[in-house]
Amino acid sequence: MKNELYPWLLKYYKKIVKMLKKRQHHSILINSDNNLGINKLILNIKKWIFCENIKKEYFCNQCTKCNLIEKNIFFDIYDLKLSKIIKVNNLREIIKKILLTPKYSKKKIVYIKNSELLTKLESNTLLKIIEEPPKNTIFFLQTNKIKNIISTLKSRLYIINIFNIKKNKNIKWLLKNTNFNYKKCNQAIEISNNVPLFAKKMLLGNLWKIRKYFYKNLFEKIKKKQIIDILYVIKKKLIVFFLNLIYTILLDSIKYKKKMFNFIINIDQKKLIILISKKFKKKIIYKSIMSWMQFEKNVLNINRINYELILLEQILKWEKILKNNINNILLPEV
Repeated sequence: MKNELYPWLLKYYKKIVKMLKKRQHHSILINSDNNLGINKLILNIKKWIFCENIKKEYFCNQCTKCNLIEKNIFFDIYDLKLSKIIKVNNLREIIKKILLTPKYSKKKIVYIKNSELLTKLESNTLLKIIEEPPKNTIFFLQTNKIKNIISTLKSRLYIINIFNIKKNKNIKWLLKNTNFNYKKCNQAIEISNNVPLFAKKMLLGNLWKIRKYFYKNLFEKIKKKQIIDILYVIKKKLIVFFLNLIYTILLDSIKYKKKMFNFIINIDQKKLIILISKKFKKKIIYKSIMSWMQFEKNVLNINRINYELILLEQILKWEKILKNNINNILLPEV
């Protein structure tokens, strides 16, 4: 049976299969953007490795092993999803298991998600086993932040960088997998930073409604000079999404100022774009973007922060930046 992969992952699937056939590498690190379907890629590779009726790069998806892998109950596969609370003992337990004889097959697979969260101790533990791996054991590591993985571990891994495909292909896929027109699919792709799975989720779920509500709220708060009130709209679980909304609307306002109308992303938010572009100077909008970028760095890279407090501080900072402009709106732009 032909594998059912997202089109942007197919060439990487074939590349990995080819490498495994030739036994070129036993430890692979996949570095990618978020929301590209990497787990599905690894699932397909697992099936190909263990399938009882394999044909070239295809697996049958019908045999006992394919079905067990689909249900995530195949005993020779060890998955570990790292988080900030996973300890080195979890990794050691997996290493103990892979040293044992396989139960269903001659091969074993270890798949470690979010490998950027490996501590130095965990990385060194893994490094030892990768340097002298058990027979017929294949390691897959996944990350979105390769710079956070220690260099000694990276040097022992074959790195595959998977970043997104051309925008036009993403729009074509989105058109095929939703009932929306080209205009809306294009807008969703732009807002999602050219990530089709997230764009689809946004269009089919509540995110599009949340976006509209946020922009409506932002419009009202800017008019009333009450920016602090957006504190109650921005949700922690969707912080990256809200940050992208802020970036895109501010950038659209700069594009409007420069009369780059064809490059505006939020084409349905004309009133808000005009309000920001008329009310604030370019340097203030740029300063706002840089301020939010620093906030993003703090939120995403610093552990155990008080999210509500740092968000409050950021909104107060942004409010101050905007107020510094309002008293001088009639001055020439820099």
